[in-house]
Amino acid sequence: QSHEAGVSIAYILSNEFLQVAQSRSNKQDPNFYDLKDAFFCCQTPFLQPIGQDSICPRDLRRGCAMIDVLPRKYRRACTHFLSWTWSYTISQVRDALQVWMEGSKLDPSQTFLYMCFFVNNQYRILVDKDGAGSYELEDVFEGNLRRIGRMVALVDHWDQPVYLSRIWTIFEQFTAVMLGIEVEMILPSKSGESLIEEIRKGEEGIKLVKQSLCTVDSAHAKAWSPEDERRVKMLIKEATGFETVNAKVREFMVAWVAQVVEDYLKHLVLGNSRQLHRRASNLRLSLSRSATSMMTRLSPLSGSDLLSLATTVKAADVRLSVIPSWSEHMSPRRS
Repeated sequence: QSHEAGVSIAYILSNEFLQVAQSRSNKQDPNFYDLKDAFFCCQTPFLQPIGQDSICPRDLRRGCAMIDVLPRKYRRACTHFLSWTWSYTISQVRDALQVWMEGSKLDPSQTFLYMCFFVNNQYRILVDKDGAGSYELEDVFEGNLRRIGRMVALVDHWDQPVYLSRIWTIFEQFTAVMLGIEVEMILPSKSGESLIEEIRKGEEGIKLVKQSLCTVDSAHAKAWSPEDERRVKMLIKEATGFETVNAKVREFMVAWVAQVVEDYLKHLVLGNSRQLHRRASNLRLSLSRSATSMMTRLSPLSGSDLLSLATTVKAADVRLSVIPSWSEHMSPRRS
């Protein structure tokens, strides 16, 4: 059970987790590197590492994963694999997950994430340095991704995202594409609103979004652990090479931009433009496709067709701005 358990989104969104994170880190909005120290590496008379004295059900040694000390309602079989980075703040993560839950109509109490911070035994990785990580990359990461079958990628922003500067998240995207795993992209609300505002600019905005999201350089991507960085890059070089990884991830990002633009156009036509502007962060900014169907989708995105799509966005915005008020009575439809 411990090996396949995921952390409940209900727990991540709870005041319980927020209060523990803030009190242990002594920060209002800590990132998960701050929480690493506050949860697993602290040692004071008043603060003990979480799970340090508990027996791990996986290897029967002292020190267990945080998932193993959570109440049963917060840990069940994973429903989604989360691709993300520990440099995100808790407000970014909680906001993006909240937007995703509202947009997808999923129940947070029934949605469980393979989220490495919670499910991996950090005492083996950070303290003993003999557990999961790049040493068990294929067995742990790829095995879990195949078993769970769905990946959610939490991207911090469309403009120079940290997500695309980290070797683990680039590798996760590449592996998901090659395995044909369904991937859904999610953003924090302010980043989602910013993306929609850029798309509303038409050709200029869409080209800028595409350019930013296509800046993928796995050869120079970083990891918190130098050893992880070295081993993941070695695996990439031995398997396919950096350029292949870069190209596949760029293709996926372009396909995502096209999906967002298409969804935006549908909402413009079927919904209310002013309401859409206020609810931009609630658009389903996703690309849930298998590798095959996703690549098929890329064919109309080259050259003039992408610019034509941008022109259509601009024109649709202009047309809808002069449509009489009867459009407000149309029922918005979720694409």
